[in-house]
Amino acid sequence: MVLSEAEGFLKMARADLATALESSDPARFREAAWGFWLQQAAEKGLKAWLHQHRRNQVSRITINPLVVQSRG
Repeated sequence: MVLSEAEGFLKMARADLATALESSDPARFREAAWGFWLQQAAEKGLKAWLHQHRRNQVSRITINPLVVQSRG
């Protein structure tokens, strides 16, 4: 089965979130590692949403235009 781009990003986001949860034990991992995986999960989740809802507008996603759009 071939995944759409949105499904692919969502699958990666779920995997990154699982990794973040697994690395949340401060006795075993540094906080920076946990934060990194959370950021990755959020970014890929956002990209999945963008690919699903704005298929024709997504070519290269950068954070700056997204922040400007959110301020409306």
